[in-house]
Amino acid sequence: MSGRAAKAIRQTVRGWDLSHRTPLSLEVMARWLNPMLRGWVKYYGRFYRSAMNCIATHVDLHLAKWVARKYKRVHGSLAQAYEWLRRIQRARPGLFAHWEICTQREWSTTRAG
Repeated sequence: MSGRAAKAIRQTVRGWDLSHRTPLSLEVMARWLNPMLRGWVKYYGRFYRSAMNCIATHVDLHLAKWVARKYKRVHGSLAQAYEWLRRIQRARPGLFAHWEICTQREWSTTRAG
């Protein structure tokens, strides 16, 4: 994946403004995001799967920010939001399209910056 393509995807994800879509449930969010995520996974992950890691990491960051804003028990803590998402990913690995592909990828709370 070129740097230009990765930047365009990051800008698209930022443009979704997930952290301010708190009325949506996780399932509704997944139904809304999965067509775009599947398209990126199929196109960019076809021959070079590890190129998907930068996309998956960025999407997970924005999902964690959404979780931290939506749920009181993790409010304000990105590390706890990542842990909450980790539990959801273990329970339902097919919920988000990028989780199906990038399940070997290690979650890290240090990426919360």
